[in-house]
Amino acid sequence: MEFGGNAPFIVYKCANIDLAVKCLLISKFRNAGQTCISPNRIFVHAKIYDVFLKKIQSAVATLKAGDPTHTSTQISCLYSDKGHKKVDSLVENAINEGAKCIYQGMPVKECGPFFYPPTILSDCYNKMIISQTEIFGPVCCIQK
Repeated sequence: MEFGGNAPFIVYKCANIDLAVKCLLISKFRNAGQTCISPNRIFVHAKIYDVFLKKIQSAVATLKAGDPTHTSTQISCLYSDKGHKKVDSLVENAINEGAKCIYQGMPVKECGPFFYPPTILSDCYNKMIISQTEIFGPVCCIQK
């Protein structure tokens, strides 16, 4: 039985941005975003939106991809080809709906064919398919 979610992550204008980035990094990219409580919709107050985008981009770029059995690995592969295709389709559709891909990591051969690089989409909005779906992958959909 599947009880997936569509958890939000909210960053208020008074937030400690560095702490918010750190918390999002852990909650979104742990297990490559494959947890039912992984935040799929990231709402950031307009006054700090641009600063937050720069900081999350920098932080995601430092994630170490690799074998999930190694303690130094921070992000690894998805569970299946089907999961990989679903995430890829959601990202492609979001871009077609107007989202901007402001960061996407590089493929990592050692992670195998199911590795989906960590991805950050900006300018997302509620009516996008990706905003209404459990992503189950390493994709941040950020909106004001």
